Amino acid sequence: MLKWWWFSPMMEPEEFSLLSNALKAAGFESVKVSDTYDNRSAYMNMLAARQEARKTLLRNYYEAVKTGDSDAQAEAKQAISEFNQRQPADQVKPKDLAASLKQHATRAKETVGGLRVGKRDQDSYNRLMGE
Repeated sequence: MLKWWWFSPMMEPEEFSLLSNALKAAGFESVKVSDTYDNRSAYMNMLAARQEARKTLLRNYYEAVKTGDSDAQAEAKQAISEFNQRQPADQVKPKDLAASLKQHATRAKETVGGLRVGKRDQDSYNRLMGE
């Protein structure tokens, strides 16, 4: 089906009728468009929640490694294993754990007094702080 740029990507051209155009002009959206937006919103919220859960698992594992708490590490690995079973398409793999630990270590080196200062800004920060 050919799509024209002036039509909404949500609806096919044959779905535009005099009634639907009049309702749209009056400020009413069709049920199909409303449902499409609701579905898209639910999908994006689901992706964001999954990504946040993944980030939390990686953060918890890092905190356990940083403190050297073997029980917390075991709990974090168990939680990651459960997440991987529920989310096979977005699993946390050992390489992801290693990359997360490396990234946290890099950021810890860049943190000065609770403030993350990158290499590029280190000289400016030192001048500002009078060092």
